[in-house]
Amino acid sequence: MSAQTVAVLADELRRGIARRLVQRLGLDAGDAAITVEHWLRTEQAGKPCHGLVRALYVTQSGEFGPYDGRPAPAPTRVRAGRLHVDGRGHLGYPVVQRLVEAGCAEAEQWGMCVATGVGVYPSGALGDWARLACARGCGVIVMSGSPARVVAPGGRVPLVGTNPICVGLPTRPHAFVCDASTSAITHGDLLLARHAGAPLPADAAVDREGARTRVPEEVAALLSVGGSHKTFALGLAVELLTSLGGGVPGSPRHDEHGVFAVFLGPELVEAAGPVLSDRLAAFAATGARIPGWDSERRAAAAGEIVHMSRETYEALRPLLAEVDA
Repeated sequence: MSAQTVAVLADELRRGIARRLVQRLGLDAGDAAITVEHWLRTEQAGKPCHGLVRALYVTQSGEFGPYDGRPAPAPTRVRAGRLHVDGRGHLGYPVVQRLVEAGCAEAEQWGMCVATGVGVYPSGALGDWARLACARGCGVIVMSGSPARVVAPGGRVPLVGTNPICVGLPTRPHAFVCDASTSAITHGDLLLARHAGAPLPADAAVDREGARTRVPEEVAALLSVGGSHKTFALGLAVELLTSLGGGVPGSPRHDEHGVFAVFLGPELVEAAGPVLSDRLAAFAATGARIPGWDSERRAAAAGEIVHMSRETYEALRPLLAEVDA
């Protein structure tokens, strides 16, 4: 643990932040619990860009709530193997969890399930939701949209979201979980840099004039991975797929973005499981990092302790104190 990292009991964060979400944003208590557990699991997995810094974003940005205390909806079954959820008016995290639970149940029964969603934001760390599916023996391909934050190569106007793609498969000894944003950095990475006063990586963002910048306060838009047309095209493809449920590509509004997912039932993934697991183990033996394996090990070892940046914890402390008051 570095000098810039602090260890905090998960329950301290769990109770305080959940109460804040309920008392100040009007979130349903069950939805608040789902949201905080997602942030905690993600932080413990070593993904702080989607961890507790998002609690600050949700509670302090003014972009969320007030909510009316109603639980987030479960998806509607359009037909066998086809689900849709309308999450407008709700925080995205519990909407996604209920979609994953229902999508896995549908895939277990029918072998496969295609799911769409609209008004599902924030979608959170897709890798965490993929692990929930893998724990049930299901595979998943899931992607999500967000308000426009990424420019086309050479551009200065944000056109598409950071638009991650995630593939999860229940391999052994750990689930294979590839969760990758199509932008050079995530919105959470930008939030972390602002809190820490740290420079951004090179070639990750541009200012209002379209010039590359590493200063978080100067950022007007993010770049796609590598700044290439190929990766921008991939992000645009995600934008279109996640709009199939009724979203609007390129919209600045939270309620006009959604998710797209395909759930693969155990019958499909179990047959290939042993071969896939053996080959991944062979790749790991060469020194290759297998996506998802380190994160799963890290989260399992954390127990009830959360290691987080000192800057994020110090920013959270007034929020927790305000709730306790």
